[in-house]
Amino acid sequence: MIIRAYKDEDFKEIEELYMDGRMREVNTCGIHNIIDFTKDDIKFKKFNNGRNFVVDVDGEIAGFICLNSPEVSLLYIKRNFTGKGIGKKLLTFGINEIKKSIKDGEKISLDLFSENLLAKRLYESLGFVKTNEFPREVDGKVVQVTHMEII
Repeated sequence: MIIRAYKDEDFKEIEELYMDGRMREVNTCGIHNIIDFTKDDIKFKKFNNGRNFVVDVDGEIAGFICLNSPEVSLLYIKRNFTGKGIGKKLLTFGINEIKKSIKDGEKISLDLFSENLLAKRLYESLGFVKTNEFPREVDGKVVQVTHMEII
């Protein structure tokens, strides 16, 4: 397993990974359809403006992370690689990358659907704590979003 910078030739695999991961993510709050990655203005803009890294397991992209310092904007792990510690290693890597460029007083942060308990446990295990919760409309449904920071 290696973590490396994203390359343009990774995009098709990243797009497929995102679509599958996003579907699993929105299902946690009862949404059953998603917007294509390139048409999701908010997520795709963050991806295009961010520093992106992939985790490569024997030539297969197992996951990716998008960093828009001080925010962890996107983190997705391919379905058949979940539960193997890859997300934790990739997030630890991302946190360390953000720490290299963080300004005094800034806190590393991320947002997640409040119902996404699996992701919440991962984030808490690396020191993130809930600092806020707010509603957000997703595909016509209002869902709760948790904002977390490393304090």
